[in-house]
Amino acid sequence: MFASRHSSGAPMVPPLALSVLLLSAAACCASAGGAGPADARDRRQDSARSRPEGPRISISAALGSSLPGPGKAGVDAAAPPPLTEERSGPAFTEAFSAGFDFFLSASYAFAPAARIEAELEYASLNGKSRDEGYLGTLEYSDFEGLFAGIGVRFSAPLSVEPGKWFTTDASPRTSGFEPYLRLAVGLCYLDRVELESVGGYWKASVVFFAEACIGIEFGLGPLGLFAEAAARYVSEPVEAVWFAEADQMAVFPIRAGVRIYF
Repeated sequence: MFASRHSSGAPMVPPLALSVLLLSAAACCASAGGAGPADARDRRQDSARSRPEGPRISISAALGSSLPGPGKAGVDAAAPPPLTEERSGPAFTEAFSAGFDFFLSASYAFAPAARIEAELEYASLNGKSRDEGYLGTLEYSDFEGLFAGIGVRFSAPLSVEPGKWFTTDASPRTSGFEPYLRLAVGLCYLDRVELESVGGYWKASVVFFAEACIGIEFGLGPLGLFAEAAARYVSEPVEAVWFAEADQMAVFPIRAGVRIYF
């Protein structure tokens, strides 16, 4: 009887002890398998918290007015008398008055204080009536232009330390006021300008422009309310009649609008 019980030669393990060993091994495997992913998640969250959070893309829309600046709508100095004797070239402000301005832009932040920006703008000036010598009182038609340009906007994000303004991290939104400077260059399509009873004075032209703009923005979460003023140089259009001689000119847009951040 004893010989038959131990004939296999293998030690017997009580069932209760075997269950305890299996449960302990399972618990150890479960704890070892869960520690790696949890630690990795914690490291990712800590890394994300260490980076400044904020949107990189913004879209802006604004309305305002364009004001005429220095420059002459001029007459050709080589024109024979009586044109050069009875007529003087009108200043830009004598031929045009303040008009309408509509502005759109999109920007991408490559640093907390710097964004590259594309802009599209429609601007107009209202034509004035003027005494043109022996031609009598004539009226200039409206001055209209469609501007497309690219530039860069530098701001002072007050929520970021100045030493980190030009890092490569995303730009955090600033609550409160944030001043900025924008510089842009591009091309402008100037529509035809006419003189009453004379016809075309300037031809429709594609010209160069450059501008500098200063503004201030008030941040409200994903929204920004801003106001700005710009000084714009516009190269001279093409003359349509032999006595026209338009100079390069300056225009001063003033506008206010809203900016949305994504």
